[in-house]
Amino acid sequence: MYPTNTCQWTAFLCVVLAGIVTSLGLQQLFMQVILKPEKIAGKAAHRVGDAALDYESGGHIGTGLQGWVGTMEIILFSSSIVFGFPGFIGVWLATKYVAAYKTWARDPVGRTFYNRSLFGTGLNILIGSATGGASTLAIRHTQGQCSYLTGLVRVTSKGAPMLQTMIGAVIAIAIVVVVERLRRPSLQLNIETPPLDRKYANGPAKDARFVRVKLSNRLLPGWARWMVRAPALQCRGTITFHHLDGQDVLGRAMVGRWASSPEPVPILAMTSQGTQIQIFDPLRLTTESRVDVYPGESELLDIAVRLDEEEDCYGWNNETYFCHTPWRNPLWKLPRGRYLVRVEITSSGQKCTGVFRLINDVPRADFRLEAPTQEDLATLGQAQ
Repeated sequence: MYPTNTCQWTAFLCVVLAGIVTSLGLQQLFMQVILKPEKIAGKAAHRVGDAALDYESGGHIGTGLQGWVGTMEIILFSSSIVFGFPGFIGVWLATKYVAAYKTWARDPVGRTFYNRSLFGTGLNILIGSATGGASTLAIRHTQGQCSYLTGLVRVTSKGAPMLQTMIGAVIAIAIVVVVERLRRPSLQLNIETPPLDRKYANGPAKDARFVRVKLSNRLLPGWARWMVRAPALQCRGTITFHHLDGQDVLGRAMVGRWASSPEPVPILAMTSQGTQIQIFDPLRLTTESRVDVYPGESELLDIAVRLDEEEDCYGWNNETYFCHTPWRNPLWKLPRGRYLVRVEITSSGQKCTGVFRLINDVPRADFRLEAPTQEDLATLGQAQ
């Protein structure tokens, strides 16, 4: 008995879909776990005493379409049962394997894979036949239900305009929520690699190594590029330094400095008479630093600096330019050792947090940030 109306076709397709899912699950279990290619190829090579046999170089690695072929087999086998052509299964089996035997029988590994493929097809024949039988029962069962469902549809159709309006409103709201959620800035913190090494001729230090993190605003997924992700506006960073046990080293958070922001120092200029003067820009002379990060772009946030041959390192932000010991702010002094660094970025109510390891028990050339361990994340309450 084959389907003749919408109810029966729906029942048939649902049962076939269940058969496809069952087939994919069992094929994954048997073909990729129990009969894993490397395992059976190794056993075949061992049986003939030739450890050099390689199933990949012998052309037995497959096409990668096994899942699609298996799905097609379930559809064909179940349909042949439902529509009364079970002999098609035998035709398919012969077409698939008679010609293939001459190719796969050339070596022991090929014969092993031939038998493995036969097993997989046999499994699909069993599942496809069971699916066809179940589909036939489902079609018969739904035959008497269609008239009832048709009457029910006629009754409920009287309220269809109101129902359609409600469904339309719900769908519209859902689309707006999903679109706005997709368009929100997607921020990510990563370590700048390698750290920045600088030399200065007339600065407070001759050599300096800066460690920084990079804040990125990721692009939308490829399928959603018809929209534009929103920029992360007025990003502000705060940084705390911790011992490896989680204890705060300095007792307060350090306001971060974006590397692209202007240095908070007076601007040097020359008058028409050749006299050098300093221009004080109020926008520069501030301890706070903010930036906008647009989709697909990134900004660098300063963390700490190590100067010359000194063992101590210092947190680096705009306050560094105002301290009595240039570039060495005692408020952010970190003695030799290893620390956890917690970085928090705030942008328009959205937060992005990252945890890193600061390695400061090594020479300046090896002074660096590292990715945290799971134990580090758990210590600072950032376990993933």
